[in-house]
Amino acid sequence: MNTPSMRDVLLSDERIKDFQENFPDIAEGVIAAVDQVASTIRTETEGKMKSIEQQVAENAKTKFNEALDKAVPGWKELCRTDPRWPVWLSEKHVYSGETRLDLARKAAANFDPGPFIKMLRDFIQANPPQPGSPWSGPGGGIPPGSPRANTISRKFITDFYTAKAKGYYKGREAEMNDIEGKINRALLEGRIV
Repeated sequence: MNTPSMRDVLLSDERIKDFQENFPDIAEGVIAAVDQVASTIRTETEGKMKSIEQQVAENAKTKFNEALDKAVPGWKELCRTDPRWPVWLSEKHVYSGETRLDLARKAAANFDPGPFIKMLRDFIQANPPQPGSPWSGPGGGIPPGSPRANTISRKFITDFYTAKAKGYYKGREAEMNDIEGKINRALLEGRIV
């Protein structure tokens, strides 16, 4: 959006035109000074507005995350570690025709926890926690120290590489590399089941 300069606004005013004609030596300096002050005020105002917008967005993001933490404890770990999550997100939603990922992105962009919480709960209902899953909570998974505690299933590996091939780790390369490293270590140590 191009905002006219104060100089343009002043020069379009008939009173200023009269002033400029009657006092040409002074008019140019006054117009330049007013234009500079207006430009400074505009710049400061834009900066303050951006700062306020960022603070509002941060507050909304915090409230969004708090709502998710309360409704679905461990949701971040689920999204990071369960290889079924990105595959499930890639599927089309039955009523909207959009992918679940598109719907999740819209909910996150609008800081609307309701749809996102519903999606997480639907996913968990359709995909119960895998044994040993870090997000399965107390009582879930394989007990630490058991012989199978550090194993990785072939299904987990297949699901991970399927999700990777579909691009679901784009922008999450560190997480992808971490999972791949764990798979490679498990392979070298004979912990693939």
